[in-house]
Amino acid sequence: MNLTMKKMKSAIGAAIVLVAVVAIMASFLAIDYHYNATRRPGPIGGATNSESNGLNQIVVDGVGTISIDPDQAVVSLGVMTQAETATQAIQDNAAKMSQVVDTLKAMGISEDDIRTSRFSLWTVYDEDRTVPVGFRVNNLVTVTTKEIEQVGQLIDTAVLAGANQILSVSFSLSEEAIAQVRFQALDLAIEDAQARANAIANKLDLKIVGVGHVSESTVFYRPLYAETAAMDFRGATPIEPGQVDFTVTIHIVFLFE
Repeated sequence: MNLTMKKMKSAIGAAIVLVAVVAIMASFLAIDYHYNATRRPGPIGGATNSESNGLNQIVVDGVGTISIDPDQAVVSLGVMTQAETATQAIQDNAAKMSQVVDTLKAMGISEDDIRTSRFSLWTVYDEDRTVPVGFRVNNLVTVTTKEIEQVGQLIDTAVLAGANQILSVSFSLSEEAIAQVRFQALDLAIEDAQARANAIANKLDLKIVGVGHVSESTVFYRPLYAETAAMDFRGATPIEPGQVDFTVTIHIVFLFE
């Protein structure tokens, strides 16, 4: 009797373990299916079927670009000094940079539009890079101005005041300008998306009946950069900004029968 009871208990225990193992495996399979299902990429473009609403979809991206004259310039400039001691190098740099900043303010540049972008101090070694011969300080500022036509004069004035580094000149759009062109570019992007969807529908003899989803996926504009290596500091520096491109991309799901 005891032997029979032991066998029954052993069988019941084995059955419980088997059920638990099956349940765990089922859970992992369910998790794996859900994980892979959520990672499947959606359609990039073209016609697809939507089981949720019984309608079919044409998925397209529309692009709208506005070319516009920049309304602000950002100049990166600075002063580099070297002396036998770190203290002297910093003092010399501070004196020259103060003169540069005061001169820019005298031109009408606001203090809020002159920002320090980098300050560094390092040891300078001889040609064999074994014996320290002094210290070098680099102080850079970014100067923002909406007076595009005065950028060349700004550069010349800064150099005459003591700046010995002109790293870059970029032309871009202010927040006000972006607000003005954003919706123009968005209109073009929508028109482009509609044209793409209509072309697909006409080619496949489909009838568009509505829109299932819309999202604005990208807003981008590319600043223009002037070539600083070509600047001539002996006279008035010529700067021609050209235009910048502001681009909006929109993602639309059209429904068709």
